[in-house]
Amino acid sequence: MACLFAILVGINIIVFILWLLASKESSFGQWIGGVLSQFKFNVYIRYYMLVYFDISFFAIMKLVEGDVSTYNKNVAFIASYAFFTLNIVVPVFLISLVCKRFEVMKIK
Repeated sequence: MACLFAILVGINIIVFILWLLASKESSFGQWIGGVLSQFKFNVYIRYYMLVYFDISFFAIMKLVEGDVSTYNKNVAFIASYAFFTLNIVVPVFLISLVCKRFEVMKIK
């Protein structure tokens, strides 16, 4: 999951550099601007959708296990609470952000 996130950030940086170098009036500049706007929402939201199940599953499994006998297990247990809480809050935040930014999404 971390490697895929690093690849996405790297691609985003490359697209941003291309957008800076391209003429904004050319068709390539307009196309790369559209691709850059997709990175702002679509790509990262889709990445979160991809890793959502894994994060939720492993957080719940750690919470069900409940073993906090060592310091590392206690930290993992607390992190599981944080991840589980974020997995409830983040989708609501993302859908409200998308609906606010893109009026057409309110209709769909």
